[in-house]
Amino acid sequence: MTGYAYTEHDLPEREHAISAELEQREWEEDETRVLPDPKPTKRYRASQKEWAHMRRVFSNSRCLVCAGEWSELHHILPRDGGGPYPGGDDVVVNLAPLCAPCHRKVEARDPEARATLRANLNDAHKWYLTYRLGHAAPAWLDRHLPEIAA
Repeated sequence: MTGYAYTEHDLPEREHAISAELEQREWEEDETRVLPDPKPTKRYRASQKEWAHMRRVFSNSRCLVCAGEWSELHHILPRDGGGPYPGGDDVVVNLAPLCAPCHRKVEARDPEARATLRANLNDAHKWYLTYRLGHAAPAWLDRHLPEIAA
């Protein structure tokens, strides 16, 4: 840098360079920063014993779509995740008890069945979706379990 005199035309560029350099130093010195994980976390797969326990947890529940007796557990966030989304875990907060006909309707993307399922999701289900999807959870819900306009 010796031998170069900054002119008034160089000042905005020089100030920007100094500002960027200071931001970089602050970033490097900040020990509390959290770097994003480049790989999505693998989904948790429950053992047979855990599946038996989860079925017992839902033993007194009803189908979240028709309120009938449930026979199957539906993954709210699908196991494969779909597209850029991580796969859904085999955990109680990602499962919804459904009867077989309603489960088929939800899987077939029936708008009424999906809207009813969404309306019956509890706070734990919504927390789980936010935990797995972050800020994308509301958009995911609108796309995969859309509400029906009245």
